[in-house]
Amino acid sequence: MGIQFEFVLDEHDEARLCAFMKERWDALCTGRFVESAALNAVSIGECADVEQIVFPRELLGLVGSRVVPLAARQGKFHVSPKGGACLEWTRSTKEESGIIPGRFYLDTQSEGGDLKTLRTMMRGIKEFVKKGSPLVGGGRHSVFVGESLAARVRSGEAQVVYPNGSLIPLEMAKK
Repeated sequence: MGIQFEFVLDEHDEARLCAFMKERWDALCTGRFVESAALNAVSIGECADVEQIVFPRELLGLVGSRVVPLAARQGKFHVSPKGGACLEWTRSTKEESGIIPGRFYLDTQSEGGDLKTLRTMMRGIKEFVKKGSPLVGGGRHSVFVGESLAARVRSGEAQVVYPNGSLIPLEMAKK
């Protein structure tokens, strides 16, 4: 069980988000799937993986204790986002048909993690993304579209799509 929100960001929107997370929480990141049991976290924005783990620097030790071997893949490890250790960040991805939304996810099943800190971080990130999103799409779940990408969508240079390639209907965000 957990909480999540979806968004679509281009490289400019993502750079603004990373700067915000770095300034506010001294955020670190690493790929969800790594080559070593030793955690090699870097400053937010320096990890190129689509699937990332994001956390405040103060939780580095806790996240480092969550690196586990993958049984099915010899020599590969998983940085587990379970139990309030960190946020899971799947970045927006560009495909031939358009840009597919990403998401932030927080597992809320407490297993010795720091849910209070991570809930605060999740709320702050969502508010930052929502505030900077002039367009919103989706049905049951809102998909926030970053400012830079929204300008490109309006000019016809980009489109926002579901993973199956169909367009996500967008409208002006209510402020």
